[in-house]
Amino acid sequence: MPVNETDLEQLETYLDDELSPEEVRELDRRLATDSALADQLDELRAQRALRVSMFRAMEPNDGEVESLLKRVDGNLHRQAHWSKLLGRLRYIGSAAACLFVGFMISHAIWPTQPHDEINTSPNTGSHVAQPVVSPTHGQIYQVVLQDENGNVIGVQNFDNLNDAREFQNDVGQLQSKHRQIQNGIRLIQDSF
Repeated sequence: MPVNETDLEQLETYLDDELSPEEVRELDRRLATDSALADQLDELRAQRALRVSMFRAMEPNDGEVESLLKRVDGNLHRQAHWSKLLGRLRYIGSAAACLFVGFMISHAIWPTQPHDEINTSPNTGSHVAQPVVSPTHGQIYQVVLQDENGNVIGVQNFDNLNDAREFQNDVGQLQSKHRQIQNGIRLIQDSF
């Protein structure tokens, strides 16, 4: 006689040890007389044993668990390190942005003002500019240095006109010596 759904449920409950003692005696009596029911019970036990062995095979051993924990811990430490580093970089980026904005604001408030230049020595490649009023230093004099093509290569600031002219004369002498060396007319006595 085929096994019905109710019998299958009772066999599962029997294997789970959830039947009352009276139900167990009744089922044992039926198993002794019904071979189809006994075969079904053996098949259910085999299926349970197979499932238990599969679950045990899927369980990791202690070494695998330890390896996984180490990897997770390493990833957490690496993530914390990068998080700290990026936090510091945010501060640096913020500081750089503030400096840039301050620089732009300072140029908007105190733009460089054009000034007239007086060429006091046309051959030296330097000019002493008219005094410029600086918001922080008061009145300053600038010596503008130019190359042979007239391109500005440097500007030196001085507090008074005498220092500016003295610097300009020194630059002129150095440029004169440099031209003499290039033309091959340098005298020995000039170096003593």
